[in-house]
Amino acid sequence: MKFQVFVILILVLSFVGCNTNKDQKDESQNDQDYYQFQRLDLSKYDLDATIMIPNETAGIGAAFKPQIIHEVSDYKWGIHIGRNFALYIEDYGDNSFRYLEVRKKLVENTAFKIEIIKEEKDQMLYKRKLDNSYQIFAVKKIGSVFYEFKSRDEGDNRKVAEFMYRSVKSFKNKNL
Repeated sequence: MKFQVFVILILVLSFVGCNTNKDQKDESQNDQDYYQFQRLDLSKYDLDATIMIPNETAGIGAAFKPQIIHEVSDYKWGIHIGRNFALYIEDYGDNSFRYLEVRKKLVENTAFKIEIIKEEKDQMLYKRKLDNSYQIFAVKKIGSVFYEFKSRDEGDNRKVAEFMYRSVKSFKNKNL
């Protein structure tokens, strides 16, 4: 009986150890994916979230300290790093259809004619063919609130837009 308990205990510990190593590997893989980024805590700006933003090694002029534009109790944020990286966030409350609404308008817009470069369920990187600019658009949910993300209206070059896309992808609840 003691031998069976001992074997079961070893199997359970082995299983826990394998899962712990897997979690550590997943976390280090995530860190590796964001090696040209730094974590930005947005909680001091009324947003209980973190986001990874490009650092000085990204080669997009992000050597400057990030500037967060937000007025207390407002529902809009701007994250600026140098003159190239400008990401805008807006609180859209419980509008769970916001992504689909905006995506439909973008695709149907005959003036700008867009080409979707990358798309996931709640975010996209696209190119406006009229002015050859790259844009990002996303809607991310934290708790019961949907947040809209977009780049500046005039767009960016592809490299900067790719960094924004990855930044938005990293947006998550601070407590997770």
